[in-house]
Amino acid sequence: MNRSLILIIALSLFLVPAPVSAADKSSTFKDEVSTTVVDTVDATKDFFSGVMEGLENATKDDSKVTASHTVGNKADLARLLKVEIVKIEDKENGHYLLTVALRNNNEFPVKVTNLKVLGNVVLLDKDGFSYPLPNREEQGHDVTALARSATRLRLTFTGVEARPTLFRLFDTDFGLPRWYYSGN
Repeated sequence: MNRSLILIIALSLFLVPAPVSAADKSSTFKDEVSTTVVDTVDATKDFFSGVMEGLENATKDDSKVTASHTVGNKADLARLLKVEIVKIEDKENGHYLLTVALRNNNEFPVKVTNLKVLGNVVLLDKDGFSYPLPNREEQGHDVTALARSATRLRLTFTGVEARPTLFRLFDTDFGLPRWYYSGN
């Protein structure tokens, strides 16, 4: 006999209320057990069919990001995304706002993680000094680049003492736009 069926029957015996009188004992008890078992089996079927349906839908959903569609290091970045510095704005007093385009040419979304890790997101100045994200917890949240599109990533760097020249993401250097150098 199936273990699940034995468990259901055993549980149903505990759920059945005791009969009221001895005369009605055999037929009432039998009816109540029968009804309880039928209800329990129906509920169990519904539960398991719901679980199976949920599992099927989760595996069919193409919008889910998998581990193979995640960027968290240099190799994954090179394999899955193109990075372009769109704009750098001098906000004065050593504050710079950098706008980065994460271009995803794939047929699936790509999640960018580990931006909070010290050294994964860095601005470098003309003298070679590095400036990590000043508030990694706030700015270093994961980003998902949707399929066949670009996603903007805006980053603020503070305390920059000389003109920025490079942006480093996962140990990959990206030069700043040419027009930026002409004005500074």
